[in-house]
Amino acid sequence: MAVALALSCAGCFEVSTAEVRVRDTSAVTLESRDGTDVLPVGAPEGVVGRGEYWEMLSRVPYEVRARRDAAGAIELRCDACAAAEFPVSGTGVIGLLDGQGRTRAAPSWSVAVDSTRVVVDYELCMVQGHRTCAADLPVRLTVPARDVAEVRRRIEPLRLWGYALLAFGAASVAAATYVMLAPGVGGSFAERAPWGGAVLAPGLVLGGIGLWEVLTPAREQIWTP
Repeated sequence: MAVALALSCAGCFEVSTAEVRVRDTSAVTLESRDGTDVLPVGAPEGVVGRGEYWEMLSRVPYEVRARRDAAGAIELRCDACAAAEFPVSGTGVIGLLDGQGRTRAAPSWSVAVDSTRVVVDYELCMVQGHRTCAADLPVRLTVPARDVAEVRRRIEPLRLWGYALLAFGAASVAAATYVMLAPGVGGSFAERAPWGGAVLAPGLVLGGIGLWEVLTPAREQIWTP
């Protein structure tokens, strides 16, 4: 059953991300998901959001600000989020656009391209609680089409799936080898071989699929206006 599942899903667990490279970083704008302008063209700073998160038995107020530096890089800053303590953990700075004009990678389905602009939606979290986000931050970068140098999509296998199959396969091969060859195990080799083979064959298959998932190179697709 496990072998059939792995064979049917070989290559189907993939991670697809995209990033945008822009020509003029000053032309990139940032807005909240409800459409409120946070950083219009040329603006150096703006407020993205405010709120509170629970820290033990008290509520902690926070404010997230977006800043554009002299090179045009855009980042989000939240000092109160960085100070978050158990049972939550926080992040003080999240970069959205670097000074070389590359956006933060996002899932491919969060990047929309049309004839006038490229929009990148982010679902960010500045304070992480237990299984939930205590300070979520949906924001949107917008790049005019004339300012887009390229949109690069990267597709690669889910490496964690490959490593899990590889580890399971290695453990199966080791167990089968022990059953067939280890001294002191009851029965003759001829009696033990069928049991060992029943474990060895799927172990080799699963390990091979895992190795393929781990070593398969990423694919890239590039769109230019």
